[in-house]
Parts: sequence; structure tokens; C-alpha cells
Amino acid sequence: MTSLFIHLFFIGFTFLQSWTIPADAHVRVDEIGNVYVISSDAIQLLPGGNSPAAIYSEASFGAIQSLDLRDPLKPMVFFKGSGKMVFLDNTMSVQGQVIDLFDAPVNQPLLACSSVDHHVWVFDGINQELIRISPTFRVTARTGNLMQLIGAAVEPLVLMERDNRIYLVDDKKRVLEFDLFATFLGKRLVPGVVDIDVRKETVYALTNTNEVFTWNRTLVLPRLVDLPPHEELRSINILRDRVFLQSKKELRCFKIN
Repeated sequence: MTSLFIHLFFIGFTFLQSWTIPADAHVRVDEIGNVYVISSDAIQLLPGGNSPAAIYSEASFGAIQSLDLRDPLKPMVFFKGSGKMVFLDNTMSVQGQVIDLFDAPVNQPLLACSSVDHHVWVFDGINQELIRISPTFRVTARTGNLMQLIGAAVEPLVLMERDNRIYLVDDKKRVLEFDLFATFLGKRLVPGVVDIDVRKETVYALTNTNEVFTWNRTLVLPRLVDLPPHEELRSINILRDRVFLQSKKELRCFKIN
């Protein structure tokens, strides 16, 4: 491991619980401890959290691309193929009207997430820009073409807003950061980054070498996070003193001692 990374050791872990999940699923955990299993055709809210177990599915919109949990009381589902966005409540029932991004000033919506003040962020693949859209489909902020800013095309993997900062992961080993005005704040080069989990100002980045690095707004060098023994990981969620490790067919939860 390169000396540019600092190792972050926890004292130890206690195994708490495990769930069997589909091999093609992806796990997200919200700020109040609800655990969601996202597949291409359904989202399952697991029992044992702060909301009752439930399932959401809508076959007519195509495959589910992502679930955004910025607001635990208003999860947002994005369907890339149809450009649809749906907001749910804690029973996985639809809230309000379905948003069609092809009715908005977006040419090719590749990723989307929720934002404060009932806005949404969308990455437009054709224009290679990140735009912030109001409930009336008015563009309130935009980055402009990111190819001109960072010198290469962006192929986005993950998009989320946390504590007024926006994080965009692309497949070039970069985590790009922006503020609410779409001002570019900088980038982190993380070898093999495939996913992130953000808790307030702390970022956890999962790599394709099965390692997790963390940083925040004041930490200059990313730190390598010590984890319980695990198989190849599909996702990681660290919520206060809980660590959720998703492997191919199982989700395991540990307490940090």
C-alpha cells in the first residue's frame, strides 16, 4: 500500500446480524438506520430498522438505476431508461407526482439525486454537466461542461448530496466535489473507486481491490479503514457505530467496539 494512505484502526467489531440478499442487489442505509436492498426491479426495506418492512416496484418505468437517501423520510428512486424520478415515504408508497426528466431541460439523464429545497441534481451525459433543477423545472445552478474543467469525459457511477456538498464518482478513479451553486471544489483520486458512502462531512470510498478509504473536509490524506474479515464487497455503509458489509449474497452488520 502506498505511503500516501494512512491506516485507520478501530478497536474491534462485534457481529450483530446478517441478511441473505440477491446477488445483483446494492445496499444503502439511511441516517436513521433503515436498510434498503436495491435491485433492478424492486427496492426492499428490510425489517429491524425504524420503519416497517416494505417493498416498492414499478415495472412500467424500466430498471431501477439508484435510490437516494439524503432525506430518510423521502427516499428518491431514479429510473435511468425512462428518465423518471419517484419520491417515496417510509412505507414505500409514492409521494406526489412522478417526475419525468425528459420534460425538464435535460438531454440525457444518466444519474440523479435529491437536493435541499425540493430541488434535484441531474448529470446530463450529452452536455457533460451537472445541473440543479427546481420543482418547476427551472435550472438554478450548473457546472458547465466538465470535460473543459477537468480535461476528460465523465462517466458517472454515483451521485449524491450530503450537507450541502455534492459528490460525483466516475469510472476514472475520481470523486468530484461541488457546492450547491455547482462550483467545482476539487477532486480526490482514489485507485479503483467504485462506490461511496457519505455521512455528514465524512466520505467512505469502496475500491475494486476490496479496500475502503475515508476522508473529510479537513483530512488531507485519505485513510485506509480497518474492517472485519469479509469476502469481496459490493457496498459498504458506516453509520455511527455500525458497519454494514455487503458481499455477493449476504449483508452483515457489525458494531464498532
